[in-house]
Amino acid sequence: MQAIKVLLIEDNLELGGLLQEVLAEEIESVTWFVRARMDKENIVLMNADGKEAVLSPSHFDVAMVDGRLSFGEMNGWDLTPKLVALGMRVFAMSGDTNINKQMVGLGAEKSVDKFSVYSEARKGTLFLKK
Repeated sequence: MQAIKVLLIEDNLELGGLLQEVLAEEIESVTWFVRARMDKENIVLMNADGKEAVLSPSHFDVAMVDGRLSFGEMNGWDLTPKLVALGMRVFAMSGDTNINKQMVGLGAEKSVDKFSVYSEARKGTLFLKK
């Protein structure tokens, strides 16, 4: 098990729940949120139960961010530069390679197809720095 704390931002409830379970088998902790918005200068995240929390970037080693976040004020491409500015490692995690490329262009460290997360986590290569 890797000593990594992941912030997972994925709006699809089934996929988010599955990713949380899969990642939790391989790393120290996963905290999952489905939406994001700005409140003045703070990023506010919402979990699947509708509870909000202000992001504390120091609590996480990496943020895995979906490109399209339905029904929220922000998408992954909006969040990426803000998270990077806070000193966070960001992984673009979309099923759309063009969105992943866009997020890398905005500062994400790497991109991963969201449907490959499980296999990369199992191989131990997901969180390696490039």
